[in-house]
Amino acid sequence: MVGDSAATAGEEARLAAVHELEEETGYVAGDLKFLLSGPTSPDPTSEVISLYLATNLRKTGAGGVDGKNITLHRVPLTVTG
Repeated sequence: MVGDSAATAGEEARLAAVHELEEETGYVAGDLKFLLSGPTSPDPTSEVISLYLATNLRKTGAGGVDGKNITLHRVPLTVTG
């Protein structure tokens, strides 16, 4: 999440996505593709969500953050054609 601590205040969304992916899941993306940005609510708000597609993942750690109960689920993706 952009600016979820004083150390990341003002951080760009792409950099936040990189940090959050590794922090929360223990994975680093080989490629990170911007998909879209938009408001988080139909109500007037300044909050914006940015979505990225992370591919070519590499496991670098256990993931998870102290105080958060995070369970990772690996879901295989199949390509049909």
